Amino acid sequence: MIDLEKLKAEVCCHWTKLYWLAQCGDIDGIRLEGWHAPQCAFCREFLRFSTLIGERVCHGCPVKKHTGQHGCRDTPYAEADKALSRLTCVGPTDLTPVWRELVFLQELPLPPKKED
Repeated sequence: MIDLEKLKAEVCCHWTKLYWLAQCGDIDGIRLEGWHAPQCAFCREFLRFSTLIGERVCHGCPVKKHTGQHGCRDTPYAEADKALSRLTCVGPTDLTPVWRELVFLQELPLPPKKED
């Protein structure tokens, strides 16, 4: 059985690290840590490519369950992605979107655990 609380803790830890690396201006650390699907515990567990509809789907992901959207749509992720991309390619930028993504993930409700 998938431990959603453990996955959520891993995702939140990852985004906390990204935020503090960005605050410190550690560009190499941010690039090494990464912020895309391969580095996300939720994506590693739930993201699949559907040949039926020709795109990625997030079956079972708590983010998808919360927003009703695949691919972290309707979350702060897209703006956080832009901010981290700007920071690693251009230089200093506003990190508020990265903070918003972290808070979104920390406050993400998980479905109740099913009894065995």
